[in-house]
Amino acid sequence: MRRAWTIGDIADDLMTVMLGVTEQVGEALQYIGAYNVAFFYSSTGNLYIRDIAAGVQETAAVYTATTNVSVAEQHVRAITGQALSDILINQAAIYMPFTTEQVPALMRHWEIQANWQIYFYRFPDTTGKAGYVLACGPSVTLLFNQLHVAGVWQFDD
Repeated sequence: MRRAWTIGDIADDLMTVMLGVTEQVGEALQYIGAYNVAFFYSSTGNLYIRDIAAGVQETAAVYTATTNVSVAEQHVRAITGQALSDILINQAAIYMPFTTEQVPALMRHWEIQANWQIYFYRFPDTTGKAGYVLACGPSVTLLFNQLHVAGVWQFDD
């Protein structure tokens, strides 16, 4: 995964469709617990399911940082038969993995980015990811600008 972020304003009808599809997936799989349904949305207004993954995914950190309840907590509530908590969104966030090669550039921001949470993996994974930054703030646009100016990541795509 190259990055993940909270969505901004999304049309109510699109959100309704996405939630409906997500619920249908869970019912069809007869799955109880945390799962992720990732979507693509085209410029022509078509919605596609990108993938479905069971369990708590690496991007769960985005939801933990932006809402009043963690995905892990909701997962435990679901599998133990408790009612799920109502979710309140508090802020925007962007999840940005970094590699061992990017660590020197990232360290320049260690003391100056108060809204960045930097997490290092104990052992870099097979793709070279050494950890991730979770940038939080009032809007995704402002956060992307901040991350772009930092010069740690390439945003050519």
